[in-house]
Amino acid sequence: MDVDENLENMDMRTSNEKKGIQVKSIPDEYAGATPYLYVNMAEAALEFYQKAFGAKVLVSIKDYKNRIAHSEIQIGKARIMISDEFPELDCYSPRHLGGTTSGITLFFEDSDKIFKQAIAAGAKELGKMEDQFCGDLSGKIVDPFGHQWFIDTRKENMSYEEMKKRGEQLFRKH
Repeated sequence: MDVDENLENMDMRTSNEKKGIQVKSIPDEYAGATPYLYVNMAEAALEFYQKAFGAKVLVSIKDYKNRIAHSEIQIGKARIMISDEFPELDCYSPRHLGGTTSGITLFFEDSDKIFKQAIAAGAKELGKMEDQFCGDLSGKIVDPFGHQWFIDTRKENMSYEEMKKRGEQLFRKH
């Protein structure tokens, strides 16, 4: 039997298809954008995110070099994927690149508490906790792996029109 004949005889259906289970093309737990962070020490990063943000590690998979090839954490309703650097796949951490090009905002009931908790766990403060034009109490940190985070609590609901008005007033002063 040759390879082509083997492929023709294989059942290529997924396990869900075999069981007759309908699969959602967009899983509920991944609604919206799901960040995938590359770090230079993923195992240490998972520990940090647990201490700093109360993250729950959902899965962590290592490769043959003992690098974390894929992991997922849950912080509140936010799902975040994390792996070690994989230069062979052009996956580099902010430390390798000399900085990050983005930040992640997390909302908490008590952002002051989480901000202090993150600093105690090893994060560096980049912006103190203060009220923002958008109605949030927010502070900015960088984690030990180079990723920037905004730690927020919504204090005031407002329309986008009001947010724009406040933002334009603020940014015209600077």
